[in-house]
Formats: sequence, structure tokens, C-alpha cells
Amino acid sequence: MGAAGSKRTPEEARHGAYRVAVTGGFGAGKSTFCRILAALPGVRHLEADAVAHEILKQEAVCGELRARFGGAIFDAGGGVVRSRLAAHAFADPEARRELEAILHPRIQAALAAAVEHLQQADGVAIVLVEIPLLAEVGGADRFDEVITVEAPAGVRRRRLVESGWDRAQIEQRFAAQASSAARRAMADRVVVNAGDRAALEREAQRCWKAWRRAKE
Repeated sequence: MGAAGSKRTPEEARHGAYRVAVTGGFGAGKSTFCRILAALPGVRHLEADAVAHEILKQEAVCGELRARFGGAIFDAGGGVVRSRLAAHAFADPEARRELEAILHPRIQAALAAAVEHLQQADGVAIVLVEIPLLAEVGGADRFDEVITVEAPAGVRRRRLVESGWDRAQIEQRFAAQASSAARRAMADRVVVNAGDRAALEREAQRCWKAWRRAKE
């Protein structure tokens, strides 16, 4: 996520850590893929969702959310209850856009700072940034490579139901996300995760080796 806001040349990518964004459909297994990669040497994993969780604790953000969504999204201690906030946002496209306007610029700035720091850290060869909504919010050109993890919609629905998600919530989130075609058009690499863990691990190894070669 360099200051220029554009992809680096292969020569530029050899300096500092290699920057990879991972996105994908809801329930496709992008977090599993990232965890496999994060266990490999030289890889550091950042999560947009974890950054968002911290941003929701900021006083200024809480003030904006209270003004827009009211007090019902907060617990007795004044903290944001994410499930309540999501229920508001995913029930109303306009509310979701307003929530994104509050959160996404802050998330992107925090991730940019974290990537910049890790690029110069000792022992870090690859900075892996997990961003579920990359196609929706933009910023793909800030990375050396973009991966989308995809799976058939039926497989994704089954995984999510087995994980405890309500079917109505699943469909709301499917409707809110960019299409698989849009993610594939944006990505440099497509990883298909139809359910074979061993195959996903082999693909992670192939990616890791390719990124290491790009650094040589």
C-alpha cells in the first residue's frame, strides 16, 4: 500500500515485503487459506475484520454510529454490539453504505500503516492482508498481487449453515457482496476451495513459493 497507490514493478517488489491481498466470497474459505499461509516462513497476516473491530472501539466512531443508528446497537457499557450493527446495515442498503462511509476509510488507513510498518520489519518477506470487501471498496492496485478464494455458492451456503449462520443472514450477505465474476476480474490469481483441505494447502504452498521467487 505504497504512497503512489499503484502496483509496483517486479523490480520494485523485490524491495521490502511482497504485498498480497486475499479476498473472496462469503464462506469461500479465505480465512482458512490465510491461516495456512500465515504458518509459513516469512509471512505476516493482517485482517481487515480485526482492524474494524478495533476501530469500533474509538470514541469518534461510536459517536457517528450512535448518531446514525441510535443507542440500540450498543451494550450496557457503551460498546458496539457487532451483531446488532450488522442487522441494521444488512437490512437496508442505504444504511450499509453509510456504515461503510464511516468505517472503510479508517480501515484502509490503518491497514496501510500496518503494511508500511511490516514491509520494513526484519524477517518479513510477505505481508498477507485479508480483505473480504476488496472488490466493493477498492484498493486492489495497492498490492503486488490480489488473490480471490472462490467456491460454488451451494458449498458456501452449506459451510455457513454448518457454522451456525442463519439462512436469511447468509442470503443478505451474499446479496451485499460483489459477484464472483467481479472478484475474478480484479484478481491476479483465483484459488478454488471446493472443500479439499489438502488441495488448499498445496495451493498455498504454490503461492508462497511463487512469492518467494518474486523476491529473488
